[in-house]
Formats: sequence, structure tokens, C-alpha cells
Amino acid sequence: MNRNTLQGLIIFFTIVLSVGCSSQDKRNIFSDYPPEMTRFSIISISAPGFSASPGSTFSWHPVMSQREKAADNSINEARVLLDPILVNSMQQKGYQINKWVRAKSDYWLAYTVLFEDAMSEDVMIKKFGMEPGFVNNQASSYEKGSLIVDLIERRSQKTVWRSSAQGLVAPEIPEDLRRVRLESAIGQMFSSLPGI
Repeated sequence: MNRNTLQGLIIFFTIVLSVGCSSQDKRNIFSDYPPEMTRFSIISISAPGFSASPGSTFSWHPVMSQREKAADNSINEARVLLDPILVNSMQQKGYQINKWVRAKSDYWLAYTVLFEDAMSEDVMIKKFGMEPGFVNNQASSYEKGSLIVDLIERRSQKTVWRSSAQGLVAPEIPEDLRRVRLESAIGQMFSSLPGI
């Protein structure tokens, strides 16, 4: 065997071994949790004919500022994860954030986080007009949680788009995995929001 052939074989086997090793390290990041942890039930509705104009701006709904003072740590922890994901999702749809002059924004963004014991499905239907209907067929120690996101036209103060996601809540999941789950659910929710 000549020297060039031998060097070529060594390089080839090095590449094959490194590709084989790296592909074995990849696994489902949720494999340590029940399969239900990757499922969500999502429903979205919008006002008939709703479309946003180019350059439309949004800011947080005034009620969101009042929530900052909430004493519920679980909601405040959720906000740390949710706020940047929601802002990013709006921006990906072409809306521009208006951080400073809420009264001049075209739309207000608001959301509510609910846990199973906080509101029954009947009350959720009455209050929000929707209930995603997440069904967990397995006996589970995890609680069902809901995220309801509203886009409100500032001038009319009417909701022009609403989306709700339900899934299982697992506080013991590390923050980076919770972020992945939220990004997935919110991405699915925002797929129905008319872009600019």
C-alpha cells in the first residue's frame, strides 16, 4: 500500500469514528421524563379579518405592570422565562416592541398563567371563551397548566387574537429544558398570529 492510500484510509476512518461517536451522544433531551411532557394542546382564535399593518408596534398591557408586584413566586419565575420568548415571537412576526410609550402602541400584549387547581375548565371557558382540552391518559403526578396569550388593539381595547396552550407542568425540570418546552409551545401558538 502506498503512503497516500494509507493516509487517506486513516483520515477516512477518523472521520467515520468521530461522526459515529457524536451521533451516539445525541438523544431526546426529555427522555428522562414521561412522553406527555412533550405534548401540548393549543387553540387560537382571531377577530374576523384581523391583519396588522406594516410597522405595527406592541407593548405590554397595563395590567402586566401590576403583575410585577405579585407575591406569587411561581408566576414571577414563569415571567422570567415567558416575557423574552413572547417578545421574540412577536418580533419574528414583524411587530415592533415599544418599550417606553405604551399609550402610543398599536397593540398590547397580555398573558395569563393558570394551574389546574386555580381554575376549572368550565370557569376557563366562561372567562376566556376557550379551553384547549389537554388530555393526559396516564396517571401522572404532574399538574396541568395553561398559558393564555392575548393581543389587544389599544384603540378599541378589544382582543384581536387569543391563543391558549395546555400541557403538564413539572417544576423540577431544569430551567433550560423548561425554556425549550415553552419555546416549542409558544412557537406553535404564534403560528396562527397574522404576521406583518
